[in-house]
Amino acid sequence: MKQRVYHFILSAVFFYALFSYGKDVLVIPPKIIDLSPFLPPILGLMWGTPAAFGVAIGDLLSHYPSFQLKEALAVFFAGYFPYKVWHSVWTDETAFAFNSKNLIKFIAIIFVSTLSTSLFLGLTTTEREVKTLFEGTDLPLSQPIDYAGILFLNDFDVAIFFGMPLFLILVSYNYDFHLPTANKIVQSESVSKMNRLALIVLYGLFLVLFITLDVSGIIYDLDHMDNWLQFNGEILTMMNITLIVMFLMLLKYRRSIMTNLMLLEMATVFIAALMLGSVSFMAISGTIDDHVDNDLQKMSVIYRERLSHTFNDMRMAVNSMGSLALSELESYERLRNDEAYRNNYLTAMERSFTAITEKTAGSIGFYMRFSPDIVDAGFLCTRLPTDWGRKLPTFTHMSNPHHNDRYHIPQERYLAQLSEPYMNESIWHYMISYVIPLQKDDRFIGIVGMDIDFDYIIHEIKRMSVYEHGYVCLLNKKGDILYANHNSKEAFENKKGVYETETYLSNGIWLKIAAFSHDIYADRNNMLIRFVVVMLFVVILVSIFSIWLAEREIKPLILITEAARKIADGDLDVKISYKAQNELGTLVDSIKDMVAKLEVYMYRDKLTGVLNTAAYIRKVNELEKHRRNTDTNPYAIAVFDVNFLKRLNDKYGHEAGNELIRRAAKLIGRIFSNSRVYRIGGDEFVAILTDKDYEDRERLLQQFDSETANESFMVDEQEIKVSIARGMALCNKSEEFSEIFRQADAAMYENKSAIKAKLGIVGR
Repeated sequence: MKQRVYHFILSAVFFYALFSYGKDVLVIPPKIIDLSPFLPPILGLMWGTPAAFGVAIGDLLSHYPSFQLKEALAVFFAGYFPYKVWHSVWTDETAFAFNSKNLIKFIAIIFVSTLSTSLFLGLTTTEREVKTLFEGTDLPLSQPIDYAGILFLNDFDVAIFFGMPLFLILVSYNYDFHLPTANKIVQSESVSKMNRLALIVLYGLFLVLFITLDVSGIIYDLDHMDNWLQFNGEILTMMNITLIVMFLMLLKYRRSIMTNLMLLEMATVFIAALMLGSVSFMAISGTIDDHVDNDLQKMSVIYRERLSHTFNDMRMAVNSMGSLALSELESYERLRNDEAYRNNYLTAMERSFTAITEKTAGSIGFYMRFSPDIVDAGFLCTRLPTDWGRKLPTFTHMSNPHHNDRYHIPQERYLAQLSEPYMNESIWHYMISYVIPLQKDDRFIGIVGMDIDFDYIIHEIKRMSVYEHGYVCLLNKKGDILYANHNSKEAFENKKGVYETETYLSNGIWLKIAAFSHDIYADRNNMLIRFVVVMLFVVILVSIFSIWLAEREIKPLILITEAARKIADGDLDVKISYKAQNELGTLVDSIKDMVAKLEVYMYRDKLTGVLNTAAYIRKVNELEKHRRNTDTNPYAIAVFDVNFLKRLNDKYGHEAGNELIRRAAKLIGRIFSNSRVYRIGGDEFVAILTDKDYEDRERLLQQFDSETANESFMVDEQEIKVSIARGMALCNKSEEFSEIFRQADAAMYENKSAIKAKLGIVGR
């Protein structure tokens, strides 16, 4: 109980520390990414249910006071589910053996658990909450199922990347994992130091690569949601695939020199790719750094000129209106004293000004007003377009032009003035005005002016673009934003990762252009991501191809190794089908010669050439060892005994008897050509029938009897008939070999008696 409390507390502390301080170590988007989905399954497998409760409490503490119960439940499930499934669904003796089966099992459990928790969290989130989460990103996500998909992509990738190697390292060091029952687990097989080191080094390379890309700033603004998802979906996923492939290869070739080849090839590809990529990367980064300020300055000049063109057109139009007004005016005195002349003059000017203003982009009004010292008179014509992309309305004469706030009269009577943007309260519209004074005979006559719709300036700014997410905005002389073509509130509040430049416009307005670093370096980021993905793909491809090629080339060496192992165990029945004019070919030929000589020396009968008693005893032990295996092939035992050997020895000598034994061995070997034949006594032979001989055993016995009846040889010009008794018994896995042999031997003696009875012969 005390140990369970410790595990509960440690789990809570681990989870709280990782979630609270992980953000300071790694770059992650704070809105949805928790750097902890890999920890609950590991802790659950290590410590069971107490760990699942502990990580749930750690989640509540890390989110306090704004925690949500559903998140804690999801974290609890992520810890409890893998633990429960591992011990309940897939229970075996070596539950935590370091092998490919358990690697795939672990990945499958993580997949199901992260998918379940992601669906639970996603589908319990409202559309409004999803929109809030992804506000300020370019991701068009609003549905909870979209949110669940992003959660799963993130959690599964992170869990595999951080959790799988940690799990395998613990397993390889025989960590005593928690069991739901009191049964003691059978510890997994030990892994050599080389393989443990390879496991740690292999993962270490990818971890260093991950941290380098994540926290070094090589990929700009990785905490931006769009960039993180691209990084996660491409680089991290490819890393996981590469790791899984490498681990499977490592497990398959753990006791082979293929492990060394695999690690050597992978390291070579990594080093070569990183060297080439680093040179290209630094060159591209330097070029971008050199040109980024230049590019912004060029954009600033272009956009300033575009806006200044509007103001210049307005100035030129108003100056033309002023020149026309003065040229058509006869005299100051007549304007002041002759009302009819004054009215005709105003009508003519309104008509002329209309033609000029119609050709001025952005104009919404023009006016003329005489000085109060002359007369309180003038005119005002306006239009208020709602959309500068459509056909514009015509100017309308205002019937009551005597609104002083409509005329932006210069404070200095004798100076032209371009106003700052202001709100005209008589029509509640934002505009910019340009007014010039009129003087005749050194006397102030009045003013003429034009209004530019500020919406037209906005229309122009909307047409301006700075990379993908950059913005253009207008500031007044106090620095207040008049308008921006992008939601730049966040950019102004956080200057990190923003390149800016400002330029002054002549009417008290500043034009600011800003670009985000992740836009400026977007092409470089994409190039880097693609480079890493391709590099990892090449690592997989080269490793698999190299191992396939190495397997093909090293296959003779594997066969030689297996043959040497069999020879060391005393089994000389080895066959190596490899021929080549190289060192391995010479080695194979030498081993074949050695095996042939050893076989003759150890397991061959010198008189007959068949296998001897030592080989027979070894074969009997092998059959007894595998007697109860269900996959053992059936066999039969045929026992042979040469008849009348003693009589032949006594009459013609031992050389004649030896010839009879040789003839018998040759006949048995010829009939039962697919089986091993052993000489176990002076005139006794045993054949163990397998495969095709076992299937054709009855036919072969009949053929043996037939050919034996016709077999003979000459001794001292006397024909000697070959006579051999035989008996057979079939294997029964419930019986020992000795019992089956006894049955075959008894059948042989019955056959021997029948032969002698037929010939009327008594004795041997």
